Amino acid sequence: MKKAFTLAEVLITLGIIGVVAALVMPAVLNNTKGKQFRAGFKKSASAINQAVTRSVALNDFNFGDLRNDNIDDFFKTNLKTLKVGYGSTGYDINANGVTGFSNSATNYTVFLSDGSVLQLSSQVANGCTAANPCDGFIDVNGKKGPNKVAICTSGADDTCAVDTPTDVYPVSLFDMKLIAGSDAAWVVLYDVTPPAPDAQPDNPCPHPEYMTYNSSTGLCCPPPPGCCSRPLPGGGLEPCGP
Repeated sequence: MKKAFTLAEVLITLGIIGVVAALVMPAVLNNTKGKQFRAGFKKSASAINQAVTRSVALNDFNFGDLRNDNIDDFFKTNLKTLKVGYGSTGYDINANGVTGFSNSATNYTVFLSDGSVLQLSSQVANGCTAANPCDGFIDVNGKKGPNKVAICTSGADDTCAVDTPTDVYPVSLFDMKLIAGSDAAWVVLYDVTPPAPDAQPDNPCPHPEYMTYNSSTGLCCPPPPGCCSRPLPGGGLEPCGP
C-alpha cells in the first residue's frame, strides 16, 4: 500500500515552489519587458525611416525641408498619428543621468497611433540637416512606465552593454535618416556596440561618433539601413547615393 503525503509535506513543497517562483519571476518579467522595449524601439525607428524614404520618393521632401508651415502635414501624411505639435509629452520622464536630455514645452512632439511618442528639439522648425541635426527621443510606449531613458548598464562607447532596456531612447534626425542618439540607443537599435570615439580621428562625417568614413570611396555611412553619402566641404552630406 502506497503511503500518502502528509499535509506538512505538501505545505513544505508548496512553500519551496513559492520561494523559487518569487526569486525567478521578477527576472523573467524584466527580461520579457526588456525584449518588448527593444522591439518597440526598432519598430518605431524603422517606421520613421520608412516615412522619410517614402516622402523623398513621392515629394522630394526630407527632414532637412521641415519648417513651421509644413511640419504638421509631414508627420500626419507619412505616419499614423494621434496628435502633433509643440509641447512636452505631458508626463514626466526620468533622464536617468543622461546629460542634455529634454522633455520641453518648446520641443515638437508626435504622438503615434501605436502608443509611442517621438519628440524633437525646436531645431525642427529650421529643418533637420547633417550640419544642424534635430536631437530628441522615442518613448516606445508613451505614458506607460517606466518612462526612463535607457543607459549602458556597463561600459561605455565601444564597450557599452544594455542588459535591461527601458522605454525611452535618444535619437537624432537629419536629411533622410533617423539614427540612435546615444551609446545605449545604438546598442539596442543596431545590436552592435558603437565605434570608439577615437576610432577615426579624421572622420569628416557629421555625427562622427555614429557615422563611419570610408576613405577609399569618400563616403559617410550610418548604421544600416541608412545609405552612404559624400560629406560636403561646408558641412552636411550630399543626397543619398548608392
